[in-house]
Amino acid sequence: MAARLQKVADYLNAQLVQLKSGEPVAASQLSRNTDTLLTLWEQDRQALLYAVACLRDESNLVQHSLAVAVRMLDLGQSRRLAPERLKAVVACALIHDLGKGLLPDRLLRDEALDADEQLQLHRHVESILERLGECRWLDADVAAQVIGMANERLDGSGYPAGLEGEALPTLARMMAVVDVADVMTRPRPGRAAWTQRDVYRHLFTHSDAFDNTWVQRYIRRFGVAPIGSLALYTNGALAWVKHHDARGNPDAVHVVLNTRNPKRRLDQPLSGPDLDQLGALKETVNSARYRLMPP
Repeated sequence: MAARLQKVADYLNAQLVQLKSGEPVAASQLSRNTDTLLTLWEQDRQALLYAVACLRDESNLVQHSLAVAVRMLDLGQSRRLAPERLKAVVACALIHDLGKGLLPDRLLRDEALDADEQLQLHRHVESILERLGECRWLDADVAAQVIGMANERLDGSGYPAGLEGEALPTLARMMAVVDVADVMTRPRPGRAAWTQRDVYRHLFTHSDAFDNTWVQRYIRRFGVAPIGSLALYTNGALAWVKHHDARGNPDAVHVVLNTRNPKRRLDQPLSGPDLDQLGALKETVNSARYRLMPP
């Protein structure tokens, strides 16, 4: 699954090079790679969610783009979106942030930007929307919501248009939650990645900015220990979550470390009743803290 997903990552890297050369988004390539994601989801939803976490050699931009596209696909399937609309949603999520790859590095630093720099940063949204001319198969309304409104907030604090409240339709609200839920779990210069618990707490306590209905749907769908996250158990074990049961709880993991003896690395898959030896699930943790990657 990870090898097949790698091909979509390769497409994103190639598409970014083409964008930097002034070319538009390649309609046929976007369609074909979106179809690949749809097919992989149909074959094994949970394996696809885990495969996203395994592509750690890719840039943060590519990892984020894939993760958001797959989770928008998964949520869209759970809400039974029409096939053509779902494909458009996934395609737009896949390329929604590529405009940032066209910005000067100075605008992507983890420091306060002045007003002029903020306006330049916000241009990444328009940069992608204006390159979609050849993608005639894309629903313009979907593109406007998933790409154009991904960074808008219910309280009007977002960008690029400062839309608020009822001006933000369903897909825009959904995308805002998925986008932020992923980006906060990734490290930035000067900021460590947030834990899953802190991300959920942030979304819940900022209901003025994020649609609480979509926050709850996201948590129910992906769980408190999402597939691909690093879970800490009460016996001290750290394990990558590979599979969930019907209630959204881990029922298959790969143990890689015991925090009580951190010098000894482990390599032990566990599932079903065997998970009892780990004790209770305590929390998910920042994998960068332990310098761990999914096996």
